[in-house]
Amino acid sequence: MGKLLRADLFRARRFKVFYLLLAVNAMVGLFSVFNQLTWRSIEPSVSAYEVLLDGFGGGIAFLGILNAVLVSIFIGHEYACGAMRNKVMTGGGRSKIYLSKLAVSSAMCAAVYLAFHVVNLVLGSALLGWGGHAFSEIALALLAGLCMSLAYCAVFTGIAMLSKNTVISLLIGILGTLIVLFAVMYLMSALEGTYIIADTAEEGADAGIWIPCPWPAWVQSFVRGLLRLLPTGQSVLLTMGGISAAGMGGYIGLSCIWIVLSAVGGSLLYRKIDMK
Repeated sequence: MGKLLRADLFRARRFKVFYLLLAVNAMVGLFSVFNQLTWRSIEPSVSAYEVLLDGFGGGIAFLGILNAVLVSIFIGHEYACGAMRNKVMTGGGRSKIYLSKLAVSSAMCAAVYLAFHVVNLVLGSALLGWGGHAFSEIALALLAGLCMSLAYCAVFTGIAMLSKNTVISLLIGILGTLIVLFAVMYLMSALEGTYIIADTAEEGADAGIWIPCPWPAWVQSFVRGLLRLLPTGQSVLLTMGGISAAGMGGYIGLSCIWIVLSAVGGSLLYRKIDMK
């Protein structure tokens, strides 16, 4: 296992896509800081905490797409050049190979995630301040976002390792993230109910009629739980803000489920993959 980790870490240090995505997310962080700074004249309460929430994906699952690109190319290259097959044939141990890829991919995805927030911690703190948010609240939000990023990574590692194809894993990762995003947005909108505008002739103005979600209570509870379980759903909910410490802790626990499922279930399935 140690040799596999050293080999994967050596590849990660020379992996140009990793450094490119680090720079991209750092630039997004820089843009977000100055974007919030321009809102300061309209909304004085804007602070670096709003930038921190943007770092969870900005509601467009951007972080998930970055992770999909990083993991798919990093793992897919080893299949393309035959290195993965050679590791299996030389007795590297499939579970160890899978866990090594998961560990190193997670480290890179964590670094890409933190690239945004390092910019915010340095520039955002100096230019915007934290708007009275406690250190514990900021740290918990950062940790929740990190775990969400690792959950994305765990899912994409499983897809890349089991598909054995860079293009397929890229398409599944990117399109899957976007499809799930649209599904999350639709479900959230449906849970909120429908607001219908009705014309009122007496007042000469429009009056709204609020129609609550018609789904049974157990269906609504199930959907809300599903939204909190999915990394993309967490991205949207975290970006919206207003989540308690207990809620953040719940998100961290749910993200860890994906990591455990990938480490245990993914490594077991990988043992049955044909490497010919």
